[in-house]
Amino acid sequence: MFASQVLRQKLCYRKALHFIPHRPGLAGLFRQFDQQDVQYAVLRWFEGLPEIGPSEDVDLLVADDSLATALRILHALPGIQPCDVYSETGLAQSDYCGTPYYPATVGRKILDGAVRHNDLCMVPNRWDYFHSLAYHAVYHKGPRSDLPAGKTGVRRKGKSAHDYAEILSHMAADLKIDAEISLEGLHAYLQESGWGPGPEMLARLARACRRNPWLQILAGRLEPHIQDQGLAVFVLREEAVKRGFQDQIIGMIEQSGFEILVTKKISPQNVQFAAARTRGGNWDCGGPFDCSGGPPWVSVVVYDHDPQPLNRRQRRRFPGRTNARIFVKESIRESIIAQVPARQGFNALHSSDHAAEAWHLIEVLSPELLIEVRSRLRRMHSPVA
Repeated sequence: MFASQVLRQKLCYRKALHFIPHRPGLAGLFRQFDQQDVQYAVLRWFEGLPEIGPSEDVDLLVADDSLATALRILHALPGIQPCDVYSETGLAQSDYCGTPYYPATVGRKILDGAVRHNDLCMVPNRWDYFHSLAYHAVYHKGPRSDLPAGKTGVRRKGKSAHDYAEILSHMAADLKIDAEISLEGLHAYLQESGWGPGPEMLARLARACRRNPWLQILAGRLEPHIQDQGLAVFVLREEAVKRGFQDQIIGMIEQSGFEILVTKKISPQNVQFAAARTRGGNWDCGGPFDCSGGPPWVSVVVYDHDPQPLNRRQRRRFPGRTNARIFVKESIRESIIAQVPARQGFNALHSSDHAAEAWHLIEVLSPELLIEVRSRLRRMHSPVA
């Protein structure tokens, strides 16, 4: 017998990775899902289930409302068969590189249209299966899907375990879908049919998956205001606002060189929704802080007309950050801690690290501001008549 003790648990980079309990097995897992009204769909390669190849895993899309129940069932007993669980809106422990696996509207469409397969499990209907598989091949796999590159010139990377080109060609012919089966052709088709990611989500995917050259090409085609690294969002937390630090924090942000575009109190009914979908769902104290700063309370959308490059040390510590002026966040935290009693220090605010994350925070925290912010940045980037 070999015994060991885990002194410090390390988080897996695949936060959506879970394991199927060995004792009930996959068929038993699906039975428990049905018994507890979990809304889910097995996304692909379900034809041979419940048998799974030794190198295969199961990819599940789960409704946000069902995620807690699904994870409780998965974690009830030990297992070794991998299973990726993705929620509609990319909740904690069910996101794809910090983003939802599909746009929320697409995820909802797949779940609402799911059908029962072989009296075993729920799967996408034929129409949704083609579109969700095409999305997976184009945006998740990219060159690794071995799809023809079209006019992009992107080199294929290795040999895919599945022949996406042949599979999608047969499905398209069966469904009478007229789309070129290539990275370029399917991207155009998915965008036209409402199945592709919006520009802000595409920017987030490209930022999260820097080694995917195809996503970098797509991001390079976005309108300039989407990639403008002058955009940032600071999020004041509940404790900071209730203790009366709001004006001081906003003043310090402005003094650091940011222009305040809009300040918005997050609606009470949106606080918990937003907290679950930002900062990895973790708004506890964490790190060196004595107390939690509480959930997001006020969003401050700002713009920097002259973003500052990071030095080498800053890049090493925060590789995702694109504007050195955002380091004012750390200064503000220290200033607030110095003003509260000992052992009552808390994390006063959160912020975006880059433009794609800023758009995500606006979309989740205060979606009513999206149109206004887009319009203002478009005007900034429009040529002067």
